[in-house]
Amino acid sequence: MEEWREIPQEKAKRQQLYGIQGWLLVLAGYLGLVFVTTVLYKFLLFPDIYPATGPTGAILSADGQAIRLTLFIDLTTTGVVLFTLFTKYNQFRLIASWLFLLKILLSMLNAFYISLSQENLLIFIYNGQQIIILTAWMLYLNQSERVRVTYESKISRHSFYDN
Repeated sequence: MEEWREIPQEKAKRQQLYGIQGWLLVLAGYLGLVFVTTVLYKFLLFPDIYPATGPTGAILSADGQAIRLTLFIDLTTTGVVLFTLFTKYNQFRLIASWLFLLKILLSMLNAFYISLSQENLLIFIYNGQQIIILTAWMLYLNQSERVRVTYESKISRHSFYDN
């Protein structure tokens, strides 16, 4: 039996839980902070740690390439999730869940790779917290009635807010 039932969009807009408020606003703030921090890291801090070419003019090291790819994926996924969140795109939950899962897998690979090299404990800790935080947000997105009402015009069959 379907746990969620579709309602007309006009009725969804009148629901108390409709809109980007509550934990959904916290998610937007978190993603905005991640986006800004990643941009600052990519353009200010990263070039000093891993310059584009080494001292002999060699191409970027494997670690530098992996970090550059991770930063690119972080910027892209965070930007897409923020865009779909604020445009109230009806596939927001699905897109965000898949992109968060991609970032979780990437963080797991990074944590494993770094644990093998044991060079930077802070990056290992960062990847661990990414896994925990993104898993929590995925659970929220897939269980939240606010997300379902706002983006999919659906409410729980047992909704307190059904009027």
